[in-house]
Amino acid sequence: MFGLFERGKFKRVAVIDVGSASAAVGVIDIKPGEKSRLIAAHRSFIPYENRTKEQFAARMGGAIEEASHKAQQELSARKEKSSAPIVEAYAFFRAPWVDAQVARLTKEFGKETRITRAHIDALAGQALSSAKKMLEAMVLRVEINGYATPEAVGKSGHTVTLFALITTVDQELQKSSQAYIEKSFPQVKPFWRSHTRALLSCVREHPKHPRNCVVVDISSEGTSLLVIRDGILEAQTSFDFGVHAVLEKLSQNSLPEETLGLMRMLEREQCSGDVCEALKLNIEKTEQEMVRIYGEQLAALAGKVRLPHDLLLFVHPDLVPWLARFFSRLDFSQFTVPLRPFAVAELASRDVQEWIQIDSSAPDISLLLAASLVHIESLEKKADVHKV
Repeated sequence: MFGLFERGKFKRVAVIDVGSASAAVGVIDIKPGEKSRLIAAHRSFIPYENRTKEQFAARMGGAIEEASHKAQQELSARKEKSSAPIVEAYAFFRAPWVDAQVARLTKEFGKETRITRAHIDALAGQALSSAKKMLEAMVLRVEINGYATPEAVGKSGHTVTLFALITTVDQELQKSSQAYIEKSFPQVKPFWRSHTRALLSCVREHPKHPRNCVVVDISSEGTSLLVIRDGILEAQTSFDFGVHAVLEKLSQNSLPEETLGLMRMLEREQCSGDVCEALKLNIEKTEQEMVRIYGEQLAALAGKVRLPHDLLLFVHPDLVPWLARFFSRLDFSQFTVPLRPFAVAELASRDVQEWIQIDSSAPDISLLLAASLVHIESLEKKADVHKV
């Protein structure tokens, strides 16, 4: 996947981020021992006109093509002395196009047995065979006798359990996306990734992020909730309620951009008049409905064990202040371990500065998270090479 670097050289990689109603393309330079540099980026949006999921999927290819063209134009404008070719491409899909589930596979030996690579591979094979339309799979954790073991091979135990993240994808969208990606970058074949994996890796690898948290990822058309304990994904759910649905409830007769503008003004206490008063009333009504929608999903995730206290919010920046207060409501305290309201923090561009140097005006945190995973995987691959 990641080839060896020549000394002093970098590798140029395209990162494609397919959202629920938009597509972004970025170009990053990866150099060993340094932060990766985002040097070009653009996001193209599909106009929102009460489209169905199928209609959004049909128009996604055009958004990918446009974003690729704009990003490559920005790259050409840099006027580099010697232009480096793009040698790899990574395509990421967000909800509602993907569904991620944690698979748990256990083998009982009946007696103390030395764990071999074949045992682990057999469990991984079972996980892979259980998934249809699979986009990707990754091992999250291996336990021996119920205890997490980073290096399971060679250890002894009477049971071994493997937890794997299995992600499936809308096949028609993937097929369409592949055609447009290969049209824009004919020299490479894309590697497929889910945004769930990017979120999980960035939360797990960032030194300042809590090891136990709930991640609320609200895209244009849907929401994903992730429960992370000790850096490992424990549970996940997705449902069709996103930014556009929220904005429609806040102001049915306004364009999304107009409502977002009013939300910014309201936050700065610069909003007055009948329109703003109506918006305030709609916010109260919408919150009552959202308490029910999100409450039901959080209750299902809590199950027998209450949720972590920390919550990371990943949503359009204009909605962050309001939704941070919303998820801090007392209504949700019944789901947390300390029985207190969630401690909400925004997942923002500053959170990727551990890995990415931004030389381009990045369109949003979503693309930056995808680029961060590509960087993190390059480090992991380099470490594996050094072990050989």
